[in-house]
Amino acid sequence: MKRLQVSAAGLSLLVCFAAFGQTVKVNWNAKTQFAKYKTYSWKASANPGNPLFAQWVQPDVDDQLAARGIQILYPGQNPDLYLIYSIHTLETEDATTTMEGYGWGDGPWTGWGGWNTDGETEGVPAVGTVTTDHPRTLGILTVDMVDVKKKVVVWRGQGTVEHMSKSDRKDAEQVKKIVVKMFQQFPPK
Repeated sequence: MKRLQVSAAGLSLLVCFAAFGQTVKVNWNAKTQFAKYKTYSWKASANPGNPLFAQWVQPDVDDQLAARGIQILYPGQNPDLYLIYSIHTLETEDATTTMEGYGWGDGPWTGWGGWNTDGETEGVPAVGTVTTDHPRTLGILTVDMVDVKKKVVVWRGQGTVEHMSKSDRKDAEQVKKIVVKMFQQFPPK
C-alpha cells in the first residue's frame, strides 16, 4: 500500500512539471534566403497584449539577433525586416480530484468476504472524493519577421507558457527562456 502511495505521488509530480512547461514552435518560408537580412526594426502590433511584456520581449529578441549579426535600426531608417510581437493570455481552470477515506468504496461487496447490506465495511468509512479547482493563466508569445519589401511574414516563433507567474521576475525569466528557444533555430538551415 505504501509503495502505491509513493508511486502515485511521484506520478503526480511529473504531471505537474509537464503541465507548467513551455512549448516553442518555429516556422519559416522555405524559399527565403535569410543571409540577405542584415537589419531590422520593431513595428507596433495591432494586439500586443500586456504592454509590460515589451520591456522583456524586445531586449531579449534584440540580444538574440545581435548575436547573429543582425543590426537594429531606429525609426526613419530602411530595415530589411520588421519585427512584430504579440502576447495573448487565456484564463483556464484545472481540477484535481482526491479520494478521502479507506476501504473498497460503496457497494454490497465492501465487507470482508461476505454480503454487506449497509454499504460500509465494518469500522472502515466509505471512500469519498473531493474536487478542487485551480485557476491558471496560459500565455502565448508570438514573434513575426516580415520582409519589408515583399510585405510577407518570412519567420514566426511562437512560445506557450502553460502557467504564467504572478511575479514580474518569473515572467521575465519565462519570456527569456522562450525567446532563447525560439532563436536556437534561427537562421533556418
